[in-house]
Amino acid sequence: MVILGIEPTHAETQYGWVEPGGERARASDGAVAFAVRRFWEKPARAQAQMLLRSGALWNSFVMVGWVDAFVALVAEALPGLVAAFAPVWRAGTSTHETTVLRQIYHRIPAVGFSDAVLARVPDRLAALRATGFTWTDLGDPQRTLAYLDLPLGAA
Repeated sequence: MVILGIEPTHAETQYGWVEPGGERARASDGAVAFAVRRFWEKPARAQAQMLLRSGALWNSFVMVGWVDAFVALVAEALPGLVAAFAPVWRAGTSTHETTVLRQIYHRIPAVGFSDAVLARVPDRLAALRATGFTWTDLGDPQRTLAYLDLPLGAA
């Protein structure tokens, strides 16, 4: 699996960061995929400044991989979560599937994918450095409204 890492412009503390390791692969156009050494989720100011200086990347959360690879990643990090969905696979595609899914979602805990999965298995990922464009993380409603130049409460 490959995650797109954004070249940072400042020491942002509200974004996740990807700390790249050694080179994993090089494409014919010169693009380099790096091993992922570590994920940092919303680091403190001093950590964000250190990450910026060290060449770490913002975590765009844009990932490419086979569905089986995503499931395997979650299974390695959170085996109980994947096991909780076994009844869905047994139900198949039927009207019963929706009922089973509702029951599962009421039982399972809420988890953050970055913290609970990606941070636990960074050795299973590669990062591709994205450069040459402007990017912002729209995961925060206030940041999204500011990006759209809308006053808070207008959306």
